[in-house]
Amino acid sequence: MVLIIFFFLSDIYVSNTVIFCVAVVALVRLFNFMITKAKFRQWGMLHTFGNKAAGFALYVAIALSIAFSHIPSSLVVVVFSAALTSAVEETGILLTSSVYKVNQKSIFLP
Repeated sequence: MVLIIFFFLSDIYVSNTVIFCVAVVALVRLFNFMITKAKFRQWGMLHTFGNKAAGFALYVAIALSIAFSHIPSSLVVVVFSAALTSAVEETGILLTSSVYKVNQKSIFLP
């Protein structure tokens, strides 16, 4: 939500690529919410290392975008990769888990 407000209230140019990347990650995250509700009868998001790394990358990206007054394409690739990887990892965890553990570290770690 903060990201959407940031883009609409700033003078920073946002390319169609950035909008597409945000939409893809948002759709995967929405799918994860639906899986969580259907399978575990609750709403939630896992606290994985990937989600934390993606959040940090997004935080740095916003600061750099303000500093440069535009969003460098290399930054879009890094943030999109981190966000999509963590979202897909969360999907994998949700589909393979029989018990909802909100503090699951990773799909590779217990």
